[in-house]
Amino acid sequence: MTDAEKGLDVKTTNITLEKYLNEYLETHAKPNFKPTSYDTEKTIIEARIIPVLGKVKLQALTPRTIKGFYAELRKKYSKDYVKNIHGVLKRALRLAYTESGLLAEDIMSKVSMRSKVNANEQKEIQFWTIEEFTKFLQSSKHHVHYIAFSLAVYTGMRRGEILGLRWKDIDFEKKELKVIQTANWTRDGLVIQRPKTNDSIRRVKLFQNIIDDLQERYLQIEAYSKEYGEAYEDNDPSVLLSLGRLY
Repeated sequence: MTDAEKGLDVKTTNITLEKYLNEYLETHAKPNFKPTSYDTEKTIIEARIIPVLGKVKLQALTPRTIKGFYAELRKKYSKDYVKNIHGVLKRALRLAYTESGLLAEDIMSKVSMRSKVNANEQKEIQFWTIEEFTKFLQSSKHHVHYIAFSLAVYTGMRRGEILGLRWKDIDFEKKELKVIQTANWTRDGLVIQRPKTNDSIRRVKLFQNIIDDLQERYLQIEAYSKEYGEAYEDNDPSVLLSLGRLY
């Protein structure tokens, strides 16, 4: 009644958070997010939020309830992961307020994830030395995924970018490659898509070491194809996925 007097159009409903979040996934996240982002959103909702808060009525949710939920999460998970969960819940509940009219207020605006950073708690980033990188590549030379390791070390490419690299994206004469797509595994299978941001679409200069490894890789694929004939599944044009499968 108070909301009505204020002119707020709030739908009275007994919908639970679980039901609302499932609707949010289907009507908003799935059609608007990239497959990998949707998969992450869905995993967090199903594995972390619904098991704890799913039975709570949407309109019964309070900032205090959500803060208590985060407090319990911090006992098991890192601050960054809890922030990710907060981001998912914030996006979903803000829509319940701004578009669906299921909430009378944006309750997530009252839930802050800011915390003072103690300089003594900051972890120093650990990374390998050049000697350690070299030793790793030498010891993994005959590993089936060696080319992925070599690309990661010499180019700094992300996992999805390495998986999505195609032979036509490599210019051996100019000694460079183009990062224009990624390949990632989701619960629905392998998804090929453009990188998240335009800045991620770029050209990468190649050292002679990685050029030698790529050329050796190409010869290896040709040898596999001739040796196994029809039994060899050539997943070209991907550099890494063209490992193929033997049946």
